Amino acid sequence: MRIVIIEDEMISAEDLVCCIEKTSSDVLIKAILQSVSEAVAWFQCNSGYDIIFSDIQLNDGTSFDIFKMVKIKKPVVFCTAYDQFALEAFRHNGIHYILKPFTQEIITDVMHRINLFKAASTIDYFGIETAIRNAAEIQQRDVAVLVNYKSKIIPFKIQDISFFYIEHNIVFLITFLNEKFQVGSTLDELEQLTGRLFYHANRQYLVNREAVLEMEQHFNRKLLLKLKTPVPHEIIINKIKVRDFLNWLRT
Repeated sequence: MRIVIIEDEMISAEDLVCCIEKTSSDVLIKAILQSVSEAVAWFQCNSGYDIIFSDIQLNDGTSFDIFKMVKIKKPVVFCTAYDQFALEAFRHNGIHYILKPFTQEIITDVMHRINLFKAASTIDYFGIETAIRNAAEIQQRDVAVLVNYKSKIIPFKIQDISFFYIEHNIVFLITFLNEKFQVGSTLDELEQLTGRLFYHANRQYLVNREAVLEMEQHFNRKLLLKLKTPVPHEIIINKIKVRDFLNWLRT
């Protein structure tokens, strides 16, 4: 099996090589690439490899930048210290997502899975994406938003929050019990925190999927969104975002 490694930290690259070589005598490390520019140049001139092990954050960008510039048809195992890129990794031929620091046991398991994929006639990419998304959403359900209230700090699990909205440059959260609290974060920051469980419906609202009651057709192909909890303003989905919103809602 011919393997390419994309990793800008040589210690991590050497550890990965050591772990991979311990799994089988039938492996060949074709290249260790340390930057976006080096990797793009290498892939443009080389095709003799079977799989890629790639970090995500590199000194001059991300490995996603590489895969946007060079068409990669081989499977990719992503090795990173960050867990927020899992779904994006899948979109770039990702078949596994390893969080650093990895162990020999983890790499052995990954190599075993790779051999199973090679033996299969097709790879169930839909199943992989679903598993990644489910794992990400399970993890996100444990996330809490901290609210300063009087002399207290109150944690609210995000699954208990119906929506966030902004008014007069102040962000508020509304729970499913219709409680209202001021939040010391921006909607953009909250969107990063809540992930796919919430949708940035417009500049004013970030809504929980479980809070959506129904939608109505609105003027000029927009959608009027109705939630299970009362809202202080109409929530309008712009026609440009309608398809993306419906895709988010159904998945």
